[in-house]
Amino acid sequence: MAVGNDLVDLADPFARRKGVCRRYASRVLGPRELEWWERSGDPALLLWTLWSVKEAAYKAFGKITGPIPFLPKTMVVMEKPAEGPRETRGIAETPWGRAVFRSLRREDCIHTLCAPAWDDVLDETRWHVAETAPGGDGSREVRRAAERALARHLGVNEKDIRVLRDRGAGTSPVPRVFLGQREFPADLSLSHDGRYVAWAFRTPARRRDLHRGFSARNSAPMV
Repeated sequence: MAVGNDLVDLADPFARRKGVCRRYASRVLGPRELEWWERSGDPALLLWTLWSVKEAAYKAFGKITGPIPFLPKTMVVMEKPAEGPRETRGIAETPWGRAVFRSLRREDCIHTLCAPAWDDVLDETRWHVAETAPGGDGSREVRRAAERALARHLGVNEKDIRVLRDRGAGTSPVPRVFLGQREFPADLSLSHDGRYVAWAFRTPARRRDLHRGFSARNSAPMV
């Protein structure tokens, strides 16, 4: 199991500024992707969609290969994603193998799931994106949200679930799930950016269905 999950807050000042910067685009996009970007009616949306695919693929393959460098220009999305807020599916070629992805885009947020093509688990993956309170700690909030979701999914007490992150050199931290004192074989990916947090996971055991989708702050509980 190896799923990667990435999130971009399109309203974040960095995303708004860099999304239309050709110098930045040329650093992260391949030649054909850069041509798409130059001709796009919404270059920021396209750049961050492509970025989120590359980042999610990097997270997925990092679980399989161990520490790997993040070199976005070496990862290539094979077909231009459709513009506008919608779901896009496609294939990306990476130095570690072919990946499949599903990217859900709306006006202010992009969320992407990615997995190796030989183990396409995207339709079996549970995921959620939520808006957080201003000034919050995104890293802490996404871990807590994932712990609540996993506890409900497995039918256990929330206090029995812990999510820790390995910080190996050269790769994105890989989340590890503990049930009590033992590590639990869950495939978990975490992401946070700007106002949003997102988790995605698969487990070998399933006790309850879990809502999948977007929620806003002050809306119904995530799980």
